[in-house]
Amino acid sequence: VEAHRRRQAPAGRRLEIRRGRITPCQGKRPGGAPGAYVHRALQDERARLYCHLRGQLTQTPIVSDTRPRKLTCQETWALLQEDNRSVLIDIRSTMEFLFVGHPKGAVHIPWMDEPDWTVNPHFVTDVRKVMLGGATPHDEIKGAPVVLICRSGKRSIDAGKSLTEAGFSEVLMVDEGFEGDLDEDHHRGSLGGWRYHGLPWEQC
Repeated sequence: VEAHRRRQAPAGRRLEIRRGRITPCQGKRPGGAPGAYVHRALQDERARLYCHLRGQLTQTPIVSDTRPRKLTCQETWALLQEDNRSVLIDIRSTMEFLFVGHPKGAVHIPWMDEPDWTVNPHFVTDVRKVMLGGATPHDEIKGAPVVLICRSGKRSIDAGKSLTEAGFSEVLMVDEGFEGDLDEDHHRGSLGGWRYHGLPWEQC
């Protein structure tokens, strides 16, 4: 690039690249008088090259957001009533699902479970099996609404990402979860959550 600019510059002048900027070296005008004269065409070319290099240096890759879209508890219940393709999946542990309680009609597929509390390697496969076994046609499985619910909305984010990355296009989550966040007394169920809003639920 620098060699090309030298060939295009007037006699007695050259361009230098210093710290990412293209600047003309101090020289003399054709008549011998000192100055910083640069031909107009060369200035325009320098400006275009600068913008191109700056764009290349600052360009960052676009990363799609794979997090599930949030719904309130009430919005989730309304969706389940209106769209028979939608499925509510409770991703909490088996103990939570049975003894703490769960939304009525929810399907249990734990994201992590006792005793090891590691991520379920079959989670995506199990969700796909549930969708294929329901009323959703095979060619619409990835477009059917899948709604995830956990205790307070934390685990659903990672679980939802795994489904989105696997090709599911309509992945949602209950923002407050089943029990909601802790209050000042370190209790759940008093600030939000499925039970707090009086929506249908059951337990073992």
